[in-house]
Amino acid sequence: MFTNMTMKNVFFNNPNPDCKEDCRFRECGPAMTTAAYYPPTYDKYGNNLNPDGNITTQQIACTVCGKVWQSATQYGKTTYTRIL
Repeated sequence: MFTNMTMKNVFFNNPNPDCKEDCRFRECGPAMTTAAYYPPTYDKYGNNLNPDGNITTQQIACTVCGKVWQSATQYGKTTYTRIL
């Protein structure tokens, strides 16, 4: 089961769902976001066909087990890559 958490208004799932410990997560350093401009393009119903595609990355660390992940969020989906 994934646990939803919030850091700086970014929702993410637990990057370590199989851990047997009571993991607690924190940010490790700043979050960085690309700065490309995505001009909005709308259809006749007002739906934006060109949503913001910038990517926000940051490191997330567990203060209990010591593991660290790099997170990347784009189009509302966050993926994790374990780095330590």
